Amino acid sequence: MNKGYLAPLALMAVIFVGAAFLIVSAAVALSKGKSSFFTSKKMKLGAILLSLNAIVSGGCLPGCQTTCYDVAIRNGGEEPEVLCYDVAAVNVVSIDAEDFVQRKTNLITGNIGDPTTDDYSYFLVKDKTNDTIQSGGIVLNDSDTIRYDRSFSVEIKTKLEPGRYWFFVTTADQPNFHLESYQINME
Repeated sequence: MNKGYLAPLALMAVIFVGAAFLIVSAAVALSKGKSSFFTSKKMKLGAILLSLNAIVSGGCLPGCQTTCYDVAIRNGGEEPEVLCYDVAAVNVVSIDAEDFVQRKTNLITGNIGDPTTDDYSYFLVKDKTNDTIQSGGIVLNDSDTIRYDRSFSVEIKTKLEPGRYWFFVTTADQPNFHLESYQINME
C-alpha cells in the first residue's frame, strides 16, 4: 500500500469518529446523563478519538516537539513524502524559590536541562507595576559533573516588599523570548 494514502485515511477516521462522538454526546446531554448505553458509547468513542489523534500527531512525548519537513520531489515527479521526527527538549528551566520566599536566603536557585549556551539572563519584575527590580546574567555552575543538567543561583540584592513578582529566564541573545517565567509570592 502506498504510504501517501495513510494520512488522508487517518484524517477521515478522525473526522468520522469525531462526528460520531458529537452525536453521541448530544444523546447523552438529551438523556441528562441517565442513559448508560450512550454514556458507554461516548467513553469508547472518546478513547478511540484520543488514540487516533495520538497516532496522527506522531505520539510525541511531553517535553519534545515534532517537526515535519517536505522532502524534495524524487523519482521523476512523484508526490513528496513528509518526514517527521521528534526534537529533544532543550533549555528546560526549573526553579526552586521556596527558601527565598520564606526569607531564609537571598538566593533563587534552579537548573537548566540540556543548555544550548552558557549565556542566560534573568529579570525579576514586580507584577502590578511591571517594574524591573533586578536583572542580570545567570552563571551556570561549572562543577556540575552532568553537563546536560546545570545548576545556577541568583542573588537577589533588593529586599522585596510583600506582593507578587515574576522571575523570567531568557537566553542572553534573545532577551524578549522567555524560556520560563515563575511567579513568586512574597508574604
